[in-house]
Amino acid sequence: MKPAAALAVIAVGAILAFALKAPGGVISWSSAGWVLILTGIAGVLLPYLTPPALGPAAGHPPPRPAQAAGRVDVPAAARRAPGDSLPAR
Repeated sequence: MKPAAALAVIAVGAILAFALKAPGGVISWSSAGWVLILTGIAGVLLPYLTPPALGPAAGHPPPRPAQAAGRVDVPAAARRAPGDSLPAR
């Protein structure tokens, strides 16, 4: 969870837990607020407490050799000399 989203969840939870004094019926607004506050706190702290992911499992595959060298692989059928004209149709 991004820090801004976590802080927004904490703010909504604080409003529900401390400022809202409406009867909840089935839902206790105070309890729902505390759940949101704890969820937001976990969203802020967990990225700092978990180790960073390494390698391809992190969502970033290793670059292919042609990309690493800055070259582009061109199929043999597409290669031609700069002075060659295009084939007639």
